Amino acid sequence: MKFLLPFITFLLLTDPTIAQSEAQAMRQVAQELKTQLSRDRAKKVALVRLSFNGNPNTVLGKYFADELAYAFLQSGTDFEVMSNDDFDLAMNEIAADQQRRAANGSTPVNSNNTANNANSNSGDGKVDPWLVGGAAAALGGLLLLTKSSNPLAKVKHFVGGTIVDEGDEILVTFQAVDKDKSVKAMSRARFIKTTKINDLIGSTPQVQSISPPITGTGGRTTMTDVSSRGSIATWRNNSMVFELMSCAQSGQNMECVLQVTPRTKDVNLTIYLENGTRIFAAENQNEYLPAEIVLGDKSSTSYRVEKTLIANYNVRLTFRFSQVQQRINSIAAFAMHCWDSESGYYNVEFKGVSVH
Repeated sequence: MKFLLPFITFLLLTDPTIAQSEAQAMRQVAQELKTQLSRDRAKKVALVRLSFNGNPNTVLGKYFADELAYAFLQSGTDFEVMSNDDFDLAMNEIAADQQRRAANGSTPVNSNNTANNANSNSGDGKVDPWLVGGAAAALGGLLLLTKSSNPLAKVKHFVGGTIVDEGDEILVTFQAVDKDKSVKAMSRARFIKTTKINDLIGSTPQVQSISPPITGTGGRTTMTDVSSRGSIATWRNNSMVFELMSCAQSGQNMECVLQVTPRTKDVNLTIYLENGTRIFAAENQNEYLPAEIVLGDKSSTSYRVEKTLIANYNVRLTFRFSQVQQRINSIAAFAMHCWDSESGYYNVEFKGVSVH
């Protein structure tokens, strides 16, 4: 029996139905928040990292902010959604404006004072820890910047929340506050601590202030280099390198093989089977979705595959397509929807790929 329990635990942590349940829970959260925010006539909503055990800026908090953004995208909203990456970029612009004001002799916003004011001026005297982080600084920035120069001028609501460790589960509470720091929407869900969530919990927390954007990217995940060498193509961003090694067809089956390598840090990488992952045949623009994705020793035939990768060590990534009815000599576009713990969500794309 003592050997059975670890095996059961392993199944719980790796069962694909858990990932599907997590996605369903996020869709339900998005729907509840969307309904409540629509009642408050929300026009633009910014997503802030959730706090974890009192720390307002964590990798896990960013993960759930990004998951909520994706759930909003899937369900559709009546309001504009500012992703956490764009929120961080806006905060950097606010910080730069503060520095310019200080250089010109004006009084810059003090984010610590702003956080203290957020604690003391709340309607019920209580403010969740996430508000003392980025959201409070944003609210302070709104008070000093003119509408024309303020990247958050149209934002009326900030959505963040708290994550609490409850042993085998985490309790995630999403909250939306307006500029008066009044709670306008709330939703809550519990998630089993899967291997991925445990990895994110164990990741190094982000610094307490919003970090500056990486030079040349504007703080966003962008394709910085695409080069082709015959049938081999390379795609890079700030955290990962994707090398397309080959695509080959045999009958109605096709297989595309890549190498993926984290650039400077260990990352948790997720590749989605749907939601943008597909190929388009150059001959007739027919679209095909992968039947299976294999990432190292992990594989999936539904929803997504995920694995923790070690910096500077490459891992084989294979996409398998079935029921390809005609012979394909060239792929017009090969796109994949990805997420990693350093860059968040992004799309990798290769064009003009030869098929052998």
